[in-house]
Amino acid sequence: MVRERYLKNKTAKGTLGALLAAGFSVSTLFNAFGAPPLDNIPEGVSEERWESLNDNVIEYDELGDLVQYFNPAYTQAMDTAGSSTMTLSSAVDQFSAYYRGLNLGDTIDSTKTAVSNLESAMSAPGLSEEARQKYASELMQLNVGLATAEATRNTLSKTVRELSQTVRNTEKKVEISLRPVKRQLEYGMQSAFIQYHQLLITRGILEKQVELYTAMLSASETGERQGLQTETERLAAENDLEQARLQLQQTDSALETIRRSMGLQLGWSADSLPEIGELPEPDITFPDTTNPEADKTAAFMHNSELKTAEKLSGGTAEREVAEKRANEYRGKLSVKMDSLYADMKNKLALYRAAATGNERAELLKASADRQYSLGLLGNAEYEAQQTACISAKASYELAKLNLFSSINTYKWAVDGVVTLE
Repeated sequence: MVRERYLKNKTAKGTLGALLAAGFSVSTLFNAFGAPPLDNIPEGVSEERWESLNDNVIEYDELGDLVQYFNPAYTQAMDTAGSSTMTLSSAVDQFSAYYRGLNLGDTIDSTKTAVSNLESAMSAPGLSEEARQKYASELMQLNVGLATAEATRNTLSKTVRELSQTVRNTEKKVEISLRPVKRQLEYGMQSAFIQYHQLLITRGILEKQVELYTAMLSASETGERQGLQTETERLAAENDLEQARLQLQQTDSALETIRRSMGLQLGWSADSLPEIGELPEPDITFPDTTNPEADKTAAFMHNSELKTAEKLSGGTAEREVAEKRANEYRGKLSVKMDSLYADMKNKLALYRAAATGNERAELLKASADRQYSLGLLGNAEYEAQQTACISAKASYELAKLNLFSSINTYKWAVDGVVTLE
């Protein structure tokens, strides 16, 4: 089942600043299940992509488009910033309609035909001088009218092109001016997406613990009945299981909160609960193949705060202050990029170590399962082996996620989205 959402949410309340400050509490009022509005597809978006954006699953690679077309803060800002563009565009449309209504092309074609007919008539044999002069006068008037019509068409056509280009340039300026807002929102959604999968790892650990503690409790109850274990051991097993179940319930609640919060930011209504797609695998080749110096140069070029700091105006004193401010910010950004690059390399090393540890733990788990089934391992020893395997698996999944997150943060810093301490 797919959901119908609208490109522009005209009911969003408050200013852009209020919307951004509201964060995950912002909601949209339009969200009805049904076919996506294929007659309202944005330019450059395929029907297949639009249908995917309008289903009930938030995919990682859709976050940028979801922010652009459905985030209440961004669409409200686009509406506000683009109001002057809409007025200009309407005026250009009216002028274009006026130009087309003149039908100058038809006038020019008919005039050329009349000129051709007169020229043919003037070349007829036996034409009197009086008729020739009359035709010559008419021909001169037609040529003047033709030249005027062609000049008018050229002028108006050029004006329409220039005005249309002005509209496109204005729309582009609006998009560029709001690009930092969109990038921050997209980065925030990616961070929430990653946080969701971090909690999924925690949930996986807790789920395994519940399974393990359930088995341990069953074994303790059997052992108590047979006089092999004490009541204290059984109560401890019950407490472990109860605590694991409680933590699992709390984690499920946190996961639901993130789903609902992301939905509010990406066009779902407050009572909807979108699904969260899979997190892509990290590009483990990126940290070793990227060029940190070239990335640093790109980060300087894309960072809007640095661009603001570099703007020079006023007299000599003001310019010196501006240059000093820009140099200080550039230095901090350089240090930050070095730190992010080092963190990315460190996360890669931890990922490789965790992958090796996980493989080793899987082998130990298989051995422990065999020994336990044969009665060669006691409950405590088996629980320790299982817990170690669960921990190794979780460490691997977490290391993979941390590497993905570190690479993502680094790439966003290169693109100009970074927080300096």
